[in-house]
Amino acid sequence: MIATAAQAQTTQPRTRFMAIDVNIDPQGQSLAAYQVDFRALSGDVKLVGVEGGAPGVFAAAPYYDAKALRQSRVIIAAFSTDTALPTTKTRVARLHVQIAGDTTPDYQIKLIVAGNRDSKPIDATATFEPYQK
Repeated sequence: MIATAAQAQTTQPRTRFMAIDVNIDPQGQSLAAYQVDFRALSGDVKLVGVEGGAPGVFAAAPYYDAKALRQSRVIIAAFSTDTALPTTKTRVARLHVQIAGDTTPDYQIKLIVAGNRDSKPIDATATFEPYQK
């Protein structure tokens, strides 16, 4: 059997891309360091890019395992010795994902640790949201 290009395309799942903002709220304390585990719990999702956060101390891309870019999970981390550290909810990274199919993936984020300028752990929360232009 010979398939035409049009037939071959109809068997391929729809692929779309999405950007996801990762935020940390240090709840009034200075945020100098963090480590976050972000993963897709369902759906055919691949991480295809990691970029930095909002302008300021976390504007540079965080550290991450480059091999994770082909997986549905990534651990990102960053630290800053800057004196003007964020004390309110801050976008620390933007993740780019590729989604195959029409299902809406479920994601999970877990704050592994957050610390202040004295290298002491702080109570903070990590959240994510779709990037809105």
